[in-house]
Amino acid sequence: MVKQIKSTAEWEEHMDGSKTVVVDFTATWCGPKATTRHVHLVPTFSTLMPCCMIGPVFEELSTNDKYAVLEFVKVDVDELAAMPTFQAWKDGKMVLEVVGASKEKLITFCNEAAAL
Repeated sequence: MVKQIKSTAEWEEHMDGSKTVVVDFTATWCGPKATTRHVHLVPTFSTLMPCCMIGPVFEELSTNDKYAVLEFVKVDVDELAAMPTFQAWKDGKMVLEVVGASKEKLITFCNEAAAL
């Protein structure tokens, strides 16, 4: 299960834990868009923002027993170089980072984080 971080105190609490923390930096504005096809509004896969496409994968990975050694958290941000950004933190330090909405890269990232 993914925990939404809403304060500095919550961030510090998770960073001081014993588990490796996998962080999804996302933004509320990075959501689905729809296009008009003929007369109907139909959301299409190609018009979804990266955060909207990869978010469900992050949620699914958080419930996978293979990654039980990880703590999955989400941080809503206003500005980053690229969205979505995922980070793994251990002992209060960032140890891994992946940028973009690639399912394969996110799975590889979680495999590497689980091995820490």
